[in-house]
Amino acid sequence: MFNIKIVLLSTAITLIPFVSYSAEINGNSSQAENAISSDVGQQSLRPRKRSNTSLPPSLWSINVYEAGDFCYNKTEYVNLWRADTSEPVKITIQSQNNPQQEVILRWPTHQTTLTWPNTQFPLSEDNLAYIIQVNDIGRLINIHRLPEQLNNASATEQAKWMQQKGCARQAEMLLNTDINS
Repeated sequence: MFNIKIVLLSTAITLIPFVSYSAEINGNSSQAENAISSDVGQQSLRPRKRSNTSLPPSLWSINVYEAGDFCYNKTEYVNLWRADTSEPVKITIQSQNNPQQEVILRWPTHQTTLTWPNTQFPLSEDNLAYIIQVNDIGRLINIHRLPEQLNNASATEQAKWMQQKGCARQAEMLLNTDINS
């Protein structure tokens, strides 16, 4: 037996830890909230898979819904990632050091990744900071470049450096996959 935590956010039900679901009652998601607070035995709930993953598809993908630190290796391809692709979104990226410098990207429905706007914001330095806004909700991302002397280092050594920079999830992904080759 295992525990499932159900969190009601609007009309969505999230089953944690493995997959997120939203509820539909007889094909109508607008009745879900009422059914959950009333006698659910009278209704037929059908869970619907909302997202197939909670981790980025690549070690070098920036999750645009999370603030924090992001580490990259200059030889790798950096992109923006989102798990929920059910709606198009507007992304605004601003340099924290120069708020006048910004780029606006349109992210279509059903597309999980976007290329980092390297022309406007080249990733050529360490300790860069950007504000990434998704539909006008901003998150601060601190970007750290892996030092050149670690480019050919072991995954363990790279992960240790990433952990020190605050990129714990990426360090864990690096150690648990063969993504660095």
